[in-house]
Amino acid sequence: MDPGCEDRECQLMVQCMETWLVCDSEILATYYGQGFRENALPKNADIESVAKDNILRSLKEATRTTKTKGAYHKTQHGPEILERIRADEVRGKAPACERLFAVLFHALHD
Repeated sequence: MDPGCEDRECQLMVQCMETWLVCDSEILATYYGQGFRENALPKNADIESVAKDNILRSLKEATRTTKTKGAYHKTQHGPEILERIRADEVRGKAPACERLFAVLFHALHD
């Protein structure tokens, strides 16, 4: 989300859903189990500035040697992981996610 946008211009989408997934590496490690390589995930403090291709590449690299699930696949794994990630973890690492939640909260309570 463009920081210059007003709240009423908030959109219900993200550039790359997987950015939110890598914000919660603990849940990823639990989901993928043996063979998950957390050190392959981006360490950038500004996770939302990491290019989509780099996010996807790092997620596939972190999961490619897992024993039960194999490499990350958007339609096979994405929805299950998205259900499990902790919103507080993502909100703390992704300012646009925090802003989206805040806008939605205010819209529901106005």
